[in-house]
Amino acid sequence: MNAPSVTVLLPVYNGAALLGAAVDSILAQTFGDFELIVIDDGSSDDPESVVAARRDPRIRFHRHANRGLAGTLNVGLELARAPLIARQDHDDLSRPTRLARQVERFAREPDLVVLGAQADIHDESGPTGRRHRPVTTSGAIRMELNFSCPFVHPSVMMRREAVLDVGGYATEHDRQPEDFDLWSRLNGRGRMANLEDSLMIYVERSGSIMRTTSFEDRIRRRLTANLAAAAGLPLDDPDLAAIHAFARKEPPARGSRWSIGRMSAILRDVAEKIDRDEETDEATRRAEFWIARIRRRSLRRRFLTPLAGILGR
Repeated sequence: MNAPSVTVLLPVYNGAALLGAAVDSILAQTFGDFELIVIDDGSSDDPESVVAARRDPRIRFHRHANRGLAGTLNVGLELARAPLIARQDHDDLSRPTRLARQVERFAREPDLVVLGAQADIHDESGPTGRRHRPVTTSGAIRMELNFSCPFVHPSVMMRREAVLDVGGYATEHDRQPEDFDLWSRLNGRGRMANLEDSLMIYVERSGSIMRTTSFEDRIRRRLTANLAAAAGLPLDDPDLAAIHAFARKEPPARGSRWSIGRMSAILRDVAEKIDRDEETDEATRRAEFWIARIRRRSLRRRFLTPLAGILGR
């Protein structure tokens, strides 16, 4: 049997009631040279019967004891037969041209390693009118990795070899979220991009992961590590901490000192290195967006907060 062009990895955990629509959205793709691997991560319901009812030879079903999303995706990477891996979650939907659009872009750009897309946001009641709109160009994405996750994880297609070369998904608790950790390790391994069109319906559900303090702390540590590595600075540099505090609308540590001028210089230096590598000015434009935001918030903190205290506000 010839290997397919694309492997779609679709993990499911106690989502049999929603799985059918997600699977059908893949089976309805205009691009047909794929295999769909549905991996049951130790569910207590019956996703296998949902898959069996489709009777499509492109679907493969695998079940194992619960090991979490990252571990399940690593199993999928090992099972995959295609050079391109597309992600899909059991409660999200891909639009019919998604795979075709992404495969065509990979064919045109041999140095592309990750390609995502915009995604319309629904909740359990239907459309919300909101959309995930990640930055689209490689330079902007590499700059954005210092501030936030620049991909909608279920929308991505990626080169399997590149993902395996950096060790796949991290399963350690302190390296979650696993997707942001992976994009950070892929940074510089090739070009990354997002299509400008919405190719997915991303469903927000009441049972989604809570953004706990611990979860936010792990994201903050990864952001600091990314920026420190890009800038060649130690992790405890006070201006790195201030950059992320102001970027995330958080007060800097009590008693900490920061320099607006140095924060701006750090970000411009990082952007210049990226743009030199990418041969564009995309990172610089994204850096200026963050510099303007950080400058406004730091000035407000420096001057308006003490004034409010004096006035008793």
